[in-house]
Amino acid sequence: MALVLFDSWLMLFWIFITSFIPGALLAVSILKRSELKLFEKILIGFGIGFSLPQIIPYLLSFVGIKFSFGIAILSTLVFYAIALALLLKEKPFEGFKLEVPKLSIEELKNIEAPVWSWIVAALLVIVMLSAFMLRISSSSPVFSELDPYYYTYGAQQIVTLGEMPLNDETAWFEDANGDGISETKVDHRSHPVLLYMEAAWYSFYTMGADAAHYDNYLLALVAGAYPPVAAALAFFFLYLFFAANYPRQFSLIGAAVASFVPIIVLKLSSGEMEVQPYAFFALGFFLSAYAWGAKEKKFENSLPFALVAALGYIALALGSSSAVVGVSAITIFIGIQSILMFLKSAETRDNLLDFAKFNLIIIGIALFLIATIIHPIYRNGVFTFEYLYTGPAVYMIMALAPTLLALVLYYLRNMIKDIETMFYALGGLILFSMLIFFFTPLKTFISQGAMSGLTTATFDTALKRTIAEQGASGALFQGQLGFMAATPQEVAETFLPPSIFGDLTNLATSLLGKIFAPLSVFANTLFSIIFAVVNALFNAGIAYDAKETSLLLVIISLSFLGILYSAYRSIKGNELTLFALYAAVLFPPALVGLLKAKYTIYVGFFFAGAIGLVFAELFFAGSALIKRFYAEKEETIKKYSTGLFAFLFLFGLLFSYLQFTHEDFSSSILYNSYKLRFQDNPAAFKEKLTQVCNQLKLSGGYDADVCEAANDPVEYASRGTNYQFDQKLCSISIPDNPFTATASEQRAISFKCQRLAVSWINVMEWIRFNTEKDARVISWWDYGHWLNFFGQRNAVIRNEHISLKMIGEVAKGYLHDTPEELAAYMKSHDSKYALFDGELVLSGGTVFGGKYGALNYLSCNEMGLTGVSYSPGTSPCELEQLWETIYIPKTGGAQQCYVSISSGKAGLLAYKLKVTQNPDGGLNSGLEPAYCVSDSVLADGQKVLATYELNQKDAAGNLKLNKAILQQNYETQDGVAVMSAYYTKDKIWKEGNSTVDGYADRKGKFYDSNLYKAYFLEDLPGFKLVYKTEGNEIKIFKLEE
Repeated sequence: MALVLFDSWLMLFWIFITSFIPGALLAVSILKRSELKLFEKILIGFGIGFSLPQIIPYLLSFVGIKFSFGIAILSTLVFYAIALALLLKEKPFEGFKLEVPKLSIEELKNIEAPVWSWIVAALLVIVMLSAFMLRISSSSPVFSELDPYYYTYGAQQIVTLGEMPLNDETAWFEDANGDGISETKVDHRSHPVLLYMEAAWYSFYTMGADAAHYDNYLLALVAGAYPPVAAALAFFFLYLFFAANYPRQFSLIGAAVASFVPIIVLKLSSGEMEVQPYAFFALGFFLSAYAWGAKEKKFENSLPFALVAALGYIALALGSSSAVVGVSAITIFIGIQSILMFLKSAETRDNLLDFAKFNLIIIGIALFLIATIIHPIYRNGVFTFEYLYTGPAVYMIMALAPTLLALVLYYLRNMIKDIETMFYALGGLILFSMLIFFFTPLKTFISQGAMSGLTTATFDTALKRTIAEQGASGALFQGQLGFMAATPQEVAETFLPPSIFGDLTNLATSLLGKIFAPLSVFANTLFSIIFAVVNALFNAGIAYDAKETSLLLVIISLSFLGILYSAYRSIKGNELTLFALYAAVLFPPALVGLLKAKYTIYVGFFFAGAIGLVFAELFFAGSALIKRFYAEKEETIKKYSTGLFAFLFLFGLLFSYLQFTHEDFSSSILYNSYKLRFQDNPAAFKEKLTQVCNQLKLSGGYDADVCEAANDPVEYASRGTNYQFDQKLCSISIPDNPFTATASEQRAISFKCQRLAVSWINVMEWIRFNTEKDARVISWWDYGHWLNFFGQRNAVIRNEHISLKMIGEVAKGYLHDTPEELAAYMKSHDSKYALFDGELVLSGGTVFGGKYGALNYLSCNEMGLTGVSYSPGTSPCELEQLWETIYIPKTGGAQQCYVSISSGKAGLLAYKLKVTQNPDGGLNSGLEPAYCVSDSVLADGQKVLATYELNQKDAAGNLKLNKAILQQNYETQDGVAVMSAYYTKDKIWKEGNSTVDGYADRKGKFYDSNLYKAYFLEDLPGFKLVYKTEGNEIKIFKLEE
């Protein structure tokens, strides 16, 4: 097998040549007349290059032109042609002179001085490069994730087929009519902007490798390069979003903090090539362009931003699943801003038409034409009028409603003669709008749009109760968000290590706690009120649990207060600020992120950016106080204002540094990001591996893998995927001394060397090379994307959860159905291979647990014996399907029992959990005596711990042996051994003169399940075991003909 080698710098070269350079040329032309700095226009161009070129092959697919390397080249040439044509027309560099300003203290005192543009640009580039380098270091084609491979499979279809089929039947095959045709339509077309981009990158990187030479591992590496690029751009656009209303220096601080938020590092790292990294890029791209356009008074000035924002929304809607975040933000903002413009002054009322036109351009191009009309046609192959009022159209209607309000207010402006008439008119409009909302279909549309976001904060399906990331967020967030969510104690210990300062640290903790507490209470109260309003309006039924005192709640409270102060400045001053936009962007995602663990990342991203807002508003408030106290003393005002700015900016840099070094997470990864790994270049590690091998031999040890790899690294890596991407060899390659790796190197190893388990790659490659090309494998849904991408075969169910019923049916097939019923189900779903893995039933490889609770809950839910309103593990159905658990008190509560009174053989009394159901449906549980536990001798002479039935005796009058193999799970603090019982068909027990198995003694339905029979007994009637991994982690059965 050939090595899978990937050069990320070569990939970056192609991205720059094909996307970023023409994008930059286009941006400087379109935005020629804007207030943006040149470096900002260039970087906006990078965003254009990250969104626009792939739209060309996407649109060409509508006329039947399939993707190819030639189309990728054509798209790039068209992009260049458009960029160069605009460049020649606009001549953006005409009269341009590059002047390097002098760096001096006097220049630095003026925050608007040109030197600050250079400083901010330099620091921003450092942030972006750090963000990229930090994240690209996890690059791997076997990255340990689930969802990314679903999206990358779509890019595979574009590369190999030239398109993503309307119905690819790669999963969810359901032949209810018996005609061999699936009733469920399945495709990978939901995010074409992202997937066409990955396909184009692959084509350029391989110089047009055809389908016959397609390499799925290389595509995974190419696609894996996109999240780090998206991350770097996301932080730039986060900076630009806040820079629309605040000094760039403070906006830079927010972007820097966001770039080092741990959960954002992990979820936007190479290998996470799902839609979330693109979502953060696209959200920043759309919202920043929108913010800069919204602040313009005249339509001719806002039009270029409207076009860029429209492209940003197209990227958001066609490249991610986060369009609701952008739409809800501008919907709230347009409504509030329209009312403020109406009330503010005659000038702002006259600008309402320009504001409405700005929004209509975005809505018309992006939300209506592309998202509501063109993309649904692409998804479904036909046009129906339902597109105009369902699906993405809901978002269009949401944004259009307040835009129409702006137009109505504009045409009412000439009727306004005095302030009283103004309020009458506005009050009448609000009343009219409420009547429309509550008594027309508009309420349905807006409620659908709102609930599309709010339902993520609730358990609306049984499946969601079984998914860890759908679980509730904790009370503290420092693990996910880093220093920006630290507790008072952690902040104090950061500055005053307790090992050095002792009591002083405790005093600082107490003082910080007193400062943090009222702001934390304020944030909790604020969210409680917001949720109460949301529940009242939309009947959402969301419960909010107060979060513990932390820096995050302080930031949230200060952001809210900062927005209020911005609103005050807006009302009192001559210009309207964008406070409503910042409120609409920050707080709705926080509602969900503080409830669901999956969405905490949005809190980290936006509120890290909001740190810049907080510093800026503190500067504005402080400057206002200075002016009030030192009126008419210009030099004093300038002196103190400059000092305040310097303090806040330096404190912001310190905050960024503390975020970067928190728990040595980001810093450790970045400091080691330049180091090669074994898989990157095996030949480079021959000497190092030889030294490690020799040192092991000298110390009396030996590692065959290390020494074989040292002999010929390239040959060793060429043996296969698991050899090249060997985790052990990767771990050796990073530290300077593998025997004494530093804590920093160990953190880098855990990030750079993580990968899918060897067993999963082995089983997927076996499926790929040993099953029919049209084979379909039934498994738990977690593994469906792996079956498609790594196994290159079809699945029955998979991770996008199209059919909740089928997921329940598969769970039922594994646990409650007979082998015959499972076989019949597989045949009706075009499958003859069944995959059973230890993760479904074991935790840590030995103890019952794993994902079994999820299967059990969903199986019982499918049978109507539990439901979404009940937590997993609380129904009699689930309890009946559990393995036998035995409790043996060994110390204080231990009671002696006798297996044989005649021989005096004694043991300890053991208990089982007995559960009874009350008439009201509630459950009662308690322990009751079940066994006497003593020793027994197996047929081979081995002595083992065994159970004897308390209520059954053999012919000799002794307690009857219960032939179960006991596995100790754990021991409680009060000395109770908790054990699980295994019943097998291995003939290991003595019974008279015979040797028998213990399966006949089994207790409970669990031991009759198809999962137990297949995985533990390797005996599933009607099926043949055709493959199992070396460590027995995964087993594949095939239906017998």
